[in-house]
Amino acid sequence: MSPLYKEMYEELETAYSLMAEARYRPAAPSDGCGVITGTPNLAAESLAYAQRWAEEEDKGRFFIGRCRRENRVATVLAVEAARLLCARILGGTKDNRLALRVLKTAVSVVERGMKPDSVEGRFGVESDLQRALRVQIEQLEPGLKIIDGGRERTLETGRVDILAEDREQNTVVIELKTDESDDRDVGQILRYMGELATSAKQVRGILVVGAFSQRARTAASQVNNLRLREYRYNFVFAGS
Repeated sequence: MSPLYKEMYEELETAYSLMAEARYRPAAPSDGCGVITGTPNLAAESLAYAQRWAEEEDKGRFFIGRCRRENRVATVLAVEAARLLCARILGGTKDNRLALRVLKTAVSVVERGMKPDSVEGRFGVESDLQRALRVQIEQLEPGLKIIDGGRERTLETGRVDILAEDREQNTVVIELKTDESDDRDVGQILRYMGELATSAKQVRGILVVGAFSQRARTAASQVNNLRLREYRYNFVFAGS
């Protein structure tokens, strides 16, 4: 390996170690749903990550993935900051000050959209929706009763936004999304329902979102115990 590539690999492995300290390991073996499997081997992961990164850079191909609407502004800013870091032509200078300013702006956009009490980076609007629904859960369905003690229930497959019980004492999994839902959200709530079905009498789900894509409706069309509900809200002003 040439000295130049050796230096680059060392820098990429250092970057991977820093990500791992933040509990983000993109080269770790997983089950395809984000759950890390197997015995941790940071050295092997960092080497695999460095090799993939170097190959993608040489070919000019980087895969970011699809971002949700609330992340789009921050994503664009982060990508443009990366462009500036790679180009190193920053407003007539050769330092990284402009890239740093753009990257800090991306961070501020994310922080403004988050509540201090949000869970794992969940956006504040969704937290507000959850709090409002917990106060008036019967608006979603008469007879519903919350049984999670006022907090999201942690399962092996993820976190249930609201866990409730209906009039027939059936367990009801309620999942909330503030923007348009797709088939991945349907798969998410079905995983929760499947895990709870091993211990509950009967489990059904309610997916509450701002809007449903056709993919979501198609994915849910054959699931009898899953309801799709779109929410709307309006303001009520107190007069003086």
